[in-house]
Amino acid sequence: MTKFQNYAVLDQPGVLRSLFHPRKEDPGRVTHGGRDDLMIPVEKGVEVGASFHFKHRDAPVILFFHGNGEIVSDYDELGACFLDIG
Repeated sequence: MTKFQNYAVLDQPGVLRSLFHPRKEDPGRVTHGGRDDLMIPVEKGVEVGASFHFKHRDAPVILFFHGNGEIVSDYDELGACFLDIG
C-alpha cells in the first residue's frame, strides 16, 4: 500500500521563494543559427524558457531538464558539445 505525504506546508510563498529561485535571462544572450529559443506557457502569466539546439532538423533529439536555480542559457555550451559529437 502506498502512503501519500501531505506536502501542502511546502506550498507557501516564503518556502517557494527559498526553494525555487528563478533568475531572468541575460538580454544580451548571443543568438546563433543552430539554436531556436522559445517560451512555453505553463499557466496564466507563467512561462518557462527552452532552447532547441540542432544540427539537422531531422536528427534524433535529446531532451535535457536542468536543475533548480539554473536557466536554459546556462547550458548553451553543453548543447554545442552534443552537436559536436553528432
